Amino acid sequence: MSEELNKFKLELDANPNNVEVLCKVGRAFKDNDYIEKSRECFVKALEIQPDYCPAMCCLFGLLIEEGKCSEGLNLFNEALEKNKTNNLYKATLFNALYALFLLHKDNIQDPKYFNKLNYEELLFKIGNTFKSHKLYNAAIKIFEHAISISPLNMRLNLDLAESYICFKEYDKAESFLIKLNEESPEDADILYSLSKLYFFKQDFSTSLKFAEIIACKQPENENYQKNLFLLYKILDNPEKSEETFNKIKSQFPHLAICLEQEFMNNENIEKLFWY
Repeated sequence: MSEELNKFKLELDANPNNVEVLCKVGRAFKDNDYIEKSRECFVKALEIQPDYCPAMCCLFGLLIEEGKCSEGLNLFNEALEKNKTNNLYKATLFNALYALFLLHKDNIQDPKYFNKLNYEELLFKIGNTFKSHKLYNAAIKIFEHAISISPLNMRLNLDLAESYICFKEYDKAESFLIKLNEESPEDADILYSLSKLYFFKQDFSTSLKFAEIIACKQPENENYQKNLFLLYKILDNPEKSEETFNKIKSQFPHLAICLEQEFMNNENIEKLFWY
């Protein structure tokens, strides 16, 4: 047993109900592979002070490392439910869970672990982490669950649609985005997603239709102008592509330089469109 652990145990003997000391001893037990004793310390700290975040986080991390993902996430969900009116506690717990999720994401990729997590903001962050790591199927399941909780959250809906596109579930993305577009026909983000969808379906004419609408609505958006230029190039419309490129040179000279370099290097247009 390490000298540090012995020191903490003596401190705990003097302060048996001090949650901070219990957590220090629990972490020291864990570092020395006394897992059950470590768990006992965290559990006792939570019995004394149920809303003590450090103990909750330590216990969660312990459960995840043991492969008890569902148990760990249920623990967090129960704590959130018990303290749903305490915004500071919720925010602290959200941040802690997200940090632990990032640390252990390789062990908790199965979306079923999040079925009982009922906070769309946290699910949004987790879903986008899966998406950024190209774990699109997991991201889709997370976003679908989040939307079942908050169906009117446009940000979640668009992230789900983009995940469908990334996962090449184009038909699902199309029906989903058309429905959103019917509800919000002027929304530039939806129009952009539709343009992106039809681009990857290689329906370039339809993609162009949406690209022209949003480029006209927001001429100051360089990404919209870039995609409009790329579509004119693909559809072999030299007059329009030159006109759009000149506009880009005038408004966004750095983008014009990048596009010239990319075409000189025969860069994949699909990659340019996506980014």
